[in-house]
Amino acid sequence: MGNQTQSGLPLLNTPFLDALGFVSFPWYAFLSSLHQKSGGSTPASNAVTLQQQPDGTIHAIGPNGQDLGPVLTTGESAQPVKELTPVVSPFIYQAPTNGWIVADSTTSLFISRDGGITYYRTSTAGGQLVMLKGDRAQVTWTTGIPSVVWFGGNT
Repeated sequence: MGNQTQSGLPLLNTPFLDALGFVSFPWYAFLSSLHQKSGGSTPASNAVTLQQQPDGTIHAIGPNGQDLGPVLTTGESAQPVKELTPVVSPFIYQAPTNGWIVADSTTSLFISRDGGITYYRTSTAGGQLVMLKGDRAQVTWTTGIPSVVWFGGNT
C-alpha cells in the first residue's frame, strides 16, 4: 500500500469499513484528526464501537452503551448524487434514504428528527449533514441561491 498520510475528507468512494468490519484507515485518520483538532487529546478509537443488529444493520454504540443509530456501510447500494434546487429560504428537504446533504458555505444547516417540529442548528457555514431516512434538513441563506447536493444511501 502506498503513502497512508491522511489530510482532509476521504474520497467519496472510500469504504467506511474494511473487509474485517473495522473502520478503514482513511476514515479512521480523518475522524481522529477531527477529534484532535476539536480539543481531544487522544485518538477516538474507543469512543464509539460498531455493532451489527439482528436485522443486519450496523449501529454506532456510544461509550456508555447508548445506541447512536445506524451507519451507512459499504454493503449498501448508493443512489445517484442529486443536485437540489432551493428557491426560497428556508429550504426543507426530507431524506428519502439514509445519506447526507452538503450545502455551500453561504448557508446555515439545521436538522429535525421529529418530523419538522424541532430543528437543531448544526452549522452556520454550510458543510455536510448526515441524515437518516425521514430526517428533515433545513437550509437557510440570505444572499444568492446556494449549492445543495444530496448523496443518498440505500433505500
